[in-house]
Amino acid sequence: FIYNQDTTQLSKLGDVNHAICLDTSIETGGKFVVGHNDMNLTVYKDYLKKEKKFSCQVDSKKNKILDLKFDPKSSDYVVVGFEKGFCALFDINDSSGTAIQTFDKVAHPSQICWVPSEPGNFIFGSSSSGAVRIFNVSKPSTLRMTKTNLPGIKYMTALNATEGHEILLTSVDGSVGLFDCRENRVTFFSHLSHSETVFDCKYCPSNPKLIATASYDETARIWDIEKKQYNHIFVGNGALYSCSFEGEQDTTCSTQSNRIAIGSAKGTLYIFNVNSGAKENEIQLGNQPLFRCVWGGKYIGVASARGRLYCVTPKGELRRKIEHPGVVSGLCFSHKNPSIVATACEDGVVRVYDLANQDKKLKEFKGHTSKVFNVVFSPLNDNLIASGSDDSTIRIWDMEVDGVESRAVLEGHSSNVRGLIWHPELKDLLISGSWDSTIRVWDIREKKCIKILRDHHADVYGMDMHKKNPFTLMSSSRDTTLRFWSMNDIAEVYRLRALDPEGTAAMRKDGTSVATNGLSGEVSNFTVNHFPEIDGKSSTLKALATFLFGSRVAELWDIVAAIKEGKPCPSTNTIVHGEDVRSTIEVRAQEYAAIVERPFAGVGSMRREEAAERAGMLFLEAGNLQKGCEYLKRANNWQLALVAAPGVSLDYWKNLCKEYGQLLLDKGDQTGLHYLRIAGFKEVVVQHLLQKGHNADAFLSAHYSSPLPQGDGSLYSKSGVDQDLSKTVADAVASDLLQEGESVAAASYHLSTGSVDKAVSALMQGDEVSLSMFVARALEVKATSLVNEVWKRQTLRARVCGEMSVMVKVAKKAEAKDALELAVALTTETSEYEAAGLESVESYKTKAGSAEGAQKVKMLVLGKDLSAAVAAASEYLERSLKAAPLPLPEIEDVVLWTAVAQYVAEKTSVDIEVAALQKAQALAAFGSAFVAIDKGYYCIAASLFRIARTVSDLSSDLAVVADKLIEAFELLLSDSPTAVTDSLVFLEGVPMSEVRAFASELKGEAEKEGFSKATYLSKRYVTPPGSAIPSGRLTTLIKKDYVLKTRLSAGDCIFFDPDASVVATGYETIRDEPVSLQAAVMWSRVFPFSPNTRPSGMCGPFLSV
Repeated sequence: FIYNQDTTQLSKLGDVNHAICLDTSIETGGKFVVGHNDMNLTVYKDYLKKEKKFSCQVDSKKNKILDLKFDPKSSDYVVVGFEKGFCALFDINDSSGTAIQTFDKVAHPSQICWVPSEPGNFIFGSSSSGAVRIFNVSKPSTLRMTKTNLPGIKYMTALNATEGHEILLTSVDGSVGLFDCRENRVTFFSHLSHSETVFDCKYCPSNPKLIATASYDETARIWDIEKKQYNHIFVGNGALYSCSFEGEQDTTCSTQSNRIAIGSAKGTLYIFNVNSGAKENEIQLGNQPLFRCVWGGKYIGVASARGRLYCVTPKGELRRKIEHPGVVSGLCFSHKNPSIVATACEDGVVRVYDLANQDKKLKEFKGHTSKVFNVVFSPLNDNLIASGSDDSTIRIWDMEVDGVESRAVLEGHSSNVRGLIWHPELKDLLISGSWDSTIRVWDIREKKCIKILRDHHADVYGMDMHKKNPFTLMSSSRDTTLRFWSMNDIAEVYRLRALDPEGTAAMRKDGTSVATNGLSGEVSNFTVNHFPEIDGKSSTLKALATFLFGSRVAELWDIVAAIKEGKPCPSTNTIVHGEDVRSTIEVRAQEYAAIVERPFAGVGSMRREEAAERAGMLFLEAGNLQKGCEYLKRANNWQLALVAAPGVSLDYWKNLCKEYGQLLLDKGDQTGLHYLRIAGFKEVVVQHLLQKGHNADAFLSAHYSSPLPQGDGSLYSKSGVDQDLSKTVADAVASDLLQEGESVAAASYHLSTGSVDKAVSALMQGDEVSLSMFVARALEVKATSLVNEVWKRQTLRARVCGEMSVMVKVAKKAEAKDALELAVALTTETSEYEAAGLESVESYKTKAGSAEGAQKVKMLVLGKDLSAAVAAASEYLERSLKAAPLPLPEIEDVVLWTAVAQYVAEKTSVDIEVAALQKAQALAAFGSAFVAIDKGYYCIAASLFRIARTVSDLSSDLAVVADKLIEAFELLLSDSPTAVTDSLVFLEGVPMSEVRAFASELKGEAEKEGFSKATYLSKRYVTPPGSAIPSGRLTTLIKKDYVLKTRLSAGDCIFFDPDASVVATGYETIRDEPVSLQAAVMWSRVFPFSPNTRPSGMCGPFLSV
């Protein structure tokens, strides 16, 4: 059919049978060619008139035409691609159908695309491997081949049809890539995620880096968490509701999870291989949806909408079939006895069966008033079962209690309960997901909800936690997303307890609440038994760190081990120590080389040519140039092999030229003569020309003399690793990673070049305080200002999680006196002084008389003279804020101890005059604003200066400075196009040298070409750990409340004043605008007071993030 642009049909060509593809000529309007599946081409003129039809003569066998494209520079030449992998160039004026040029075969071809920026060059893509090959019309062989990240190419088009070098690729799975022909690489790639409800998500028990998801979009996927992309995609028959890894019930995670079971909406249970992605079995269990499948020991339990519980083997043998009075939507096996199974049924009843005892029904739990959707056995108390229902409740049942009454009823969800999971280490912690879009964390002992997570925008169906990473929750939803929630607020307790001088067994001691109870899972038991105390060995610290911080820190600790003990980093790591780089690359090259040498390729294996390409590239990187060249030859990448060959020797390069030249001549490509000639093999050239009858050319070639020097030496110098360059690159990469919230990876890069201080600093910038403490301890970093900052922040963290007594012991053993004094002060208990080995309260008070500045304020706080401490802080700040330059480090210390004074006063009911405390806070805000400017935390500067202006008796000169800086930073952060220029008027009018230096820097940057205000202002912004959230991601500061509600993750919630219960309500906030999480983190680092004000006009003590 021929259409106009307004979709008006102009004509219909009824005689075009079996048409597959067509293309129009750019040069001559109205001419187009149609390709048929019988190898025929039909040429049309003026869009209507058939000019000719001929058969393509490229293969004796029938070969369908897949695609064809006119040469953009011609109206006569067209490249045609065929189903069997051939492509050929034809002149449409030649009715004989003889190809002008036939090109090398491509496996599983897809589409053809001309490269506008390279006249005569076109791309032929593969629909199976995702490889693209670039050909030139003058040569039959591939110019270059590149493996893209796409699983298979479906369509290709040039972004700019006249001169573009970028080709848009779309994949068979719907993902999109951008291929740059100049750089010969994919510069953009987007994995396709799920497009419908994600019903289930599971961690791979034997590998916490792998997860599986099942979706209504009829696909299940195996994802690599670290790479943030999927390894395999499984396409089912209908919606996929559930997935379960082999070994899922193993509480020790010792079973290898090589297979996964997936249940579909049409009664099919699939068994896939996790490693290769191959389908191992397809088991049909009726034609009704399979809502839940669970791999329990030797059986796979399946809950069917047909009202049945099936138990089958992976081979498809049906071992059990238990009828129910309604739809069965949930099931679970006992962790201690896999023959015990519980089911969730449409009739609202939870049933428990013993499969080893003739399917005897052990229990029937009745209590729900609507359908039961999910049921789970506790991994830590096998007698407890939790069930979630459409009546919006969760019930806890006890197998040992006679009768059917539930042990607890958990109420709070406003709609149907779907996801349900027990915490693998905390026996009284249960987590649920619901149609109300929330996730709730429950204390079953107190029968109450202790946290609500509201990020999902639709029903929450799937949830899972890995036993080796018990402080990260994964959830899936009808909003098509998969989310990972950090339970840092709980984890902090056990991170600190792990450092307890009395041993790691402190992690398993019960506390006063569900969040501080001792850990009681198999993994923590193994960890404590094998690592009873922190002994300084990196292996010990790695085992603890990966358990407490997750597998994301494993590579960091491998580098720590390389620095501390000389252990080589595993070759599978993404980041390794600098001294291990070459050996690591060589090991990876050998792995690909093994694929090339393998006699038979397995199902799902990489193609030999692709493996040879990767092996060759890696051998070159490792410095093994000759091996690299040999594998590149086998990958048909002669160009790169020839570039690298002189690094081996001149003779080796000559022989390679000879080999390649002869190969080209054998294919009929006369350019092979140039390779032979330039390498000095003129006899071979002359002989070839004489055989072809080109006598004149042979005569000229006989007199050709190669300009290359003779000898066997390498043309390349072999120098060692450039340490300065390595550190420069590591710094640049780490800086980018910090902006993306990847502080652990940033620290790993710094450690790889031996920059320990930079690594600790990167962790601190990412708010990984506990982890930075572990690293500093492992590498025995000396007590520097950076280490002291680590200790200070860890002490403030300990106050939030209620572990001050542990912190006192840890600081005492480490002889970190500053942290020890801060910890003792925050305990508010006088008895702790002697236990910590400190002087008495009276002694500190006496010493304060002769002390100055921050030392005086600290001594007065430790001496319990809190009013005097606040007065001393005000006196020092008012004096130092007029000094030049400003003593910023000491100002920070004074501000901190002023906050401690207020905190201790409130905890011990000591009265401090309100006006005196207000003045101290205002001056502290003034000083902290300059600290914020110095650190690059520009977005909070104006707010801190506003707090400074709340005091009426602030000296006039400081008030003028504050007003100017408020104006300057509000303008600087505004959307005004002249924001920088306007703000400089106020900045340059401030007499303080620090402000003048900042103004000068800003002015200089603004005058540079390509200046970006946003980039400049964000260059030192703090990015919270693992969040990768831009600074513009806003959260809402709720008035009349001390809690900053966030839409981020559990544990990232910001409590502006955790001690709000001790003061009256009804206060107002200093700030009315929304506050980003980054702004809150910055605030907590420079000004340890809440930005909320109380009825008295004071700020609350301590902003805890």
